[in-house]
Amino acid sequence: MDGFIGVVAAKGDDNVILKGQEAYDHWRAQGTDVTCTFPVTPGSTRFLLATAKDSAHRFVIDAIATDGGAISRNFILSKGLTLKLLDAMTLMEFTAKSAYFPPRYLV
Repeated sequence: MDGFIGVVAAKGDDNVILKGQEAYDHWRAQGTDVTCTFPVTPGSTRFLLATAKDSAHRFVIDAIATDGGAISRNFILSKGLTLKLLDAMTLMEFTAKSAYFPPRYLV
């Protein structure tokens, strides 16, 4: 009930993450057969992981991706563009990390 766990619910064409009483009510109404989501990595840590570079100025982690489950790819776009707005990376770097490198890991 404190909002730590999110419950995924379909709202039109989108998946949304419900919190608190609304999440609990949806979970019960669906007979507990719903997808839940938990915060895994704090925002400050995500920022450091996304922007860290080695001594050769290459990203330590060269991809930003999601499993495509409850978190839509638009989340990557909105958060990633924030990295660009903060001058934490260039638009080219963000494009490479979010669109160029992730599919190469699937091959």
